Amino acid sequence: MHSNDPERCTTPGQGLDIGCGSNKGAGCVGMDRLPFDGVDVVFDFDSGQPWPFADSSFDFIRAIHVIEHVANPLH
Repeated sequence: MHSNDPERCTTPGQGLDIGCGSNKGAGCVGMDRLPFDGVDVVFDFDSGQPWPFADSSFDFIRAIHVIEHVANPLH
């Protein structure tokens, strides 16, 4: 399945759309560092803080055009 397929997020809570901006995948939980329309969780990925979800909360992650916005992607 292509990573840009919006149908991939079909069950709420099943997928996490990291850096979704205003283009959150349908049915995904959207997380971004800015409070765009549709963002469910505002979180700064570069903060060094633990992510605000328990382990195994999602079946998959969707992250489109995100890595170029992370200060240290290998951290």
